Amino acid sequence: AKAKGKKGVSSTPGDVAVRYFERFQPPGTPGAPNDRAATSSYFGVLVAYGALSKWMANHGGKASTSTLARRRVLPVLAPGAVDSSTIAGCAVRAAACWALGELSNTGALPEEPTHEALLAALVDPVGKSQPALRSAAASAIAASLHASCWPKNWEPLLTAAAAAVNDAASEEEENDASSLRALRLITVAAEVAPEHCGAANLANPLAAALARAASSRTPAR
Repeated sequence: AKAKGKKGVSSTPGDVAVRYFERFQPPGTPGAPNDRAATSSYFGVLVAYGALSKWMANHGGKASTSTLARRRVLPVLAPGAVDSSTIAGCAVRAAACWALGELSNTGALPEEPTHEALLAALVDPVGKSQPALRSAAASAIAASLHASCWPKNWEPLLTAAAAAVNDAASEEEENDASSLRALRLITVAAEVAPEHCGAANLANPLAAALARAASSRTPAR
């Protein structure tokens, strides 16, 4: 049972933490401060939300967790919410992706908004110069698929994952974290929903991505 404080308000550490973080406004929302200090503070909030995912799964309630994701995490990934031209801005977006990946284990995330936001982060051109963003998005998508948080349309997701692997221009890019996480995303999708990977327009690029990864990691004889 939850501990109750004055006026019946839950006073477990998790409840207290969630209420405390509400004083920080998500970047890009009306009235939110637009400065580096505020952005840095919200990075910490997002990391905390991810760290609290197990507590939320056991005590938070699905409705409350879904509302938190919609109001406190997904807005960070909205177009223009954060200045992606800076390392700090991309780090906040990457933290939002990671938080969604962790929260997917609660079974409470809104599926379509979650996948739309993560896919947008995965295909954002800034990911070329800021691979941490693409890496976090691919990892979060893989985690959500494992948690049975699935998109209605798999084609854009799988096409983007294959492109992230196949478009690598050098051995260094093939082995960076974003390409490896995209590769893992493909294998997770093949594991949990193989029927979506066999469509005629997807099978070839997915197979090419897996073959390229295998050949680049096979020792020469």
